[in-house]
This record gives sequence, structure tokens and C-alpha cells, in this order.
Amino acid sequence: MSNRLAVLATVAVLASSQAMADEAPGAAVDWGVVTGRTVGRSNFVIHPEFGWPGIGSGFIYGAGDAFDVGGRFTFNYGSELATVIAPEIKMTGLLKFKLLDRDKFSMAISTEPGIGFIFVGGGAGMVIFFPAYLSFGIHPAPQVGIVLGADLPFQIGFSFNGGGVVFGLPMGFGPGVEFAIAPNLQLTFNMRFGPGIIAAGGGAGAGFAFKTLMGIAIKL
Repeated sequence: MSNRLAVLATVAVLASSQAMADEAPGAAVDWGVVTGRTVGRSNFVIHPEFGWPGIGSGFIYGAGDAFDVGGRFTFNYGSELATVIAPEIKMTGLLKFKLLDRDKFSMAISTEPGIGFIFVGGGAGMVIFFPAYLSFGIHPAPQVGIVLGADLPFQIGFSFNGGGVVFGLPMGFGPGVEFAIAPNLQLTFNMRFGPGIIAAGGGAGAGFAFKTLMGIAIKL
């Protein structure tokens, strides 16, 4: 059922993005946060998001024409490794490198290394994140960006209750949309789904990892 819902949501995102490209009023932009584009040299962008598995906000600065730096604070009420409740506080950095930016296509790699504190099963632990993201953007109109992304957010967890070390790799693939309603304001939607692999001293297993986030990117 979850797989079917994810596929239907993917089709809906792609269809709606094409409709927006046909009807959008023309707020042309040359920057982005979820596609392969960066925010632009010396620009500062705030990007709050909400959905599953949590809520948070990114703070992005254009350190160069093809290089963004920043940070993100996130509160997750759900797990990034499976569709279960697992409260977590995350504090991560942000580095994004633009590899390609043409009229209709863009591509970037990014990472958000950092730490988090998770509270589950009456215990608590610390998590270290070493993620890698690839974003391929398609721009059918100046105000619309469609992203096809692949996420490999590798993480290592350490229990405060003597539970040992846990390795996690929620591999996510999926689409997203970036839609400019003004030159300095964009609506975003990002979805990823795939296997959430967990390995610990007692063995390994996999769950269904799912992320769907809506947001607004504001260039100050």
C-alpha cells in the first residue's frame, strides 16, 4: 500500500508541475534550493519545511556562484529509517556544489553533516550524520523547477543506555517541485522513498523509509 501511494504521489507531482509550467504567471528566477541550482553569490535564503518525518528550517548563504553554505535545525517526530514514531532533534551544516546549470537543466551534489539526539523506547542516544545528496533539476519554464533526487544519508547512532552502535542508511529516491510565486519567494515540495537499512551488533534489517516535505524559500 505504501509503495502504491508513493508511486501515485510521484505521478501527481510531475503532472501538477507541468500544469504549473503552462499556467504560471511568469515570476522568473535563476536560483533554487531543492533543484540543482544554488541561491546565488552573496544571497541569503531561509527555507522552513514541514511534513514527514518532521519540521525544520534551513539557512543558506551563497558563498559563490556555484557554492552554498549554511545550516539546518530539524525536529523529527518520525524516524528517517522507517515509518515509526521516533522523536529526534537534529543540527546539521549544509554544503552544496552546483555541477551544471543550463537553461533547462541543472545538477548539484550536497551534504548536511551534523549530529542529532534521538528519544525512543524509553531511552536516548546520539546520531552522527554523513549524508550525500544528488539533485537533477529540469526547468520547463523560468518559474518552475522539477527535481529528481537520490539521497544516501548515512548515519551512526550511539545509545546512552548501553545498547551499542547502530548503523543506518535510508536510501531515498523521488521527485520534487520548486515554484516561484515572486522573484524572491518560492514554494517547494520534496519527496523521497526507499529502503531504510539498519545494522547493529545483533544483525541487520530494512524498513520502508519515506520523506515528504513542503516548504517556502525566502530570499532576503
